[in-house]
Amino acid sequence: MGLILIFFILLAGAVYLYFMVLKTRARTRMLLSYARENGYQFEPGMDESPEVRHPGVALFDRGSDRRGGNLMTLQKDGLRYRMFDYRFNQGTSGDSSYKRFSVCLVETDWRLPQLLVRPEGLGDKVAQLLAGEDLQLDSVEFNRRFWVQSKDPGRAMDFLHPKMMQYLLEAPLGTLEVVHGDLVVYPDFELDPAGYQLYLAHLKKIVRLIPDNLREAGRV
Repeated sequence: MGLILIFFILLAGAVYLYFMVLKTRARTRMLLSYARENGYQFEPGMDESPEVRHPGVALFDRGSDRRGGNLMTLQKDGLRYRMFDYRFNQGTSGDSSYKRFSVCLVETDWRLPQLLVRPEGLGDKVAQLLAGEDLQLDSVEFNRRFWVQSKDPGRAMDFLHPKMMQYLLEAPLGTLEVVHGDLVVYPDFELDPAGYQLYLAHLKKIVRLIPDNLREAGRV
């Protein structure tokens, strides 16, 4: 009886892995087709970890077995945009529980403030009461909806001017990080091609709303 149970457990695991491989290959083909239709460079697979190239981005410091791939690259208005799938294992020792994201990123050489803006949760409200780490801005609605952190509050407020805050209140839901001149936006799920197009447009809108006084060259 014990051997039969072990056999069916192994069989179920093999079937699960088989369908996961099929799903991964189908996603790669879908994104490859999207990239070709829109003139993006495309690098398939889930091998290289983007956190190596982007130290300081909070997303890329989480969990273990961090992998990125299905990289799409676009040059636009003198800036280099990148979109890619990203995953990490958020399980404890001995467990496998992967969290998957889609990331849109643009590199600049501007002296932008370090910044994290993400939808606020219940845990953030507790942390705010205990430590007061949430940066408060001149918008009650924005303060209610988002958790904001920055090592440079003054320049972060320049970045989050009224038009920027109003746009973010109306924009697709997700997290915004600004680190060493790079802007990163991501929802907490994988995007289909239409979703990638939406979040790339979202990132471009943020870039257009950055005030001129923060566009000086020289990363911080």
